[in-house]
Amino acid sequence: ISNINLLPDENEETFNILYDDFQYLQTDRIVPQISYNLSNEMVDKNLIGFKGEYTAHYLAKNRHKEVISVLKHPKSQTTQLLENISFWLSDISENIEVKAKIFDELQQVDLKYSYVYGDKTTQDYTPLNVGFGITYSLPIIVSILKAKIGDLVIIENPESHLHPRAQSRLATLFALASSIGIQLIIETHSDHILNGIRVAIKKQIINPDKTKIYYFRKEKDKLETIIDTIELNEYGSINSYPKYFFDQFDNDLDELLGL
Repeated sequence: ISNINLLPDENEETFNILYDDFQYLQTDRIVPQISYNLSNEMVDKNLIGFKGEYTAHYLAKNRHKEVISVLKHPKSQTTQLLENISFWLSDISENIEVKAKIFDELQQVDLKYSYVYGDKTTQDYTPLNVGFGITYSLPIIVSILKAKIGDLVIIENPESHLHPRAQSRLATLFALASSIGIQLIIETHSDHILNGIRVAIKKQIINPDKTKIYYFRKEKDKLETIIDTIELNEYGSINSYPKYFFDQFDNDLDELLGL
C-alpha cells in the first residue's frame, strides 16, 4: 500500500532490532500438510517465518492475544486473535473456524479447520481437505493482525490461490492496517487487490496520500526498469494509466466487441 526503503547497515545488532518489528512473507508460503514445525525463538519475537511456516505455532501460543481494535472483524465479538483470524478467513471460505494445538512430545503443531452453521459445527478437517488458498493465505492474515503500530510488513503476491472477492477483502484489511500506522509493502499482479485499495480510499478507510502505487515496467529492447508512480484521488480514481498497467481486461473486451 505504501512504500519504504529498508536499508539496514552491516551492523548485525541494528538489523536484529529492525527484524523484530519486520515481517516478510515471500510468494512461496506454507502449503497444506498434516502438521507444522515449532519455533519458540521466532514466535517469542512475534514472527512467523518468511514462509509463514510457524503460523500454526503462533496461533496455538497466542490465541488469546488482543488485536488492535481497528483490525477487529465486524462480526467478531471480541478482540482475541484466534477468533478474529477465523472471521477474516471466513471472508475467503465462509463460516470457517481455525484451530491450532501444540503436541510437545512430537514437537509439532496440529492445524485444523471446521465450519460453523448456526448451532451446528462440522467435523475437523486437516489443511489437506480444504481449499489450498485457505492455508496459503492464513499467514497473510496473521501477519496483519499480529502487527503493532510502526511495524513493517512485506507481502508478495497475496492474491495467490484466491478468488476475486477474497482478494478484495484482503485489500480492505491492508487498508485498515495501513490507516493506523502499520507500514505495508504489497507486491501484486492482481487488479482485484488494486481495486480493493481504491474502494477503501473511496470509503475513507485510508487517505490517498497514505497510499503509494508503483508500476515497474520495461520498454522493448531496453535494459533498465522504468518505475511509474500511480496517483489516486480521494475517490479512488486513477488519473493516468501507463501502458500495460492492468489494461488487459479492457483490451480483451475491445477485441470481443470488435472495437
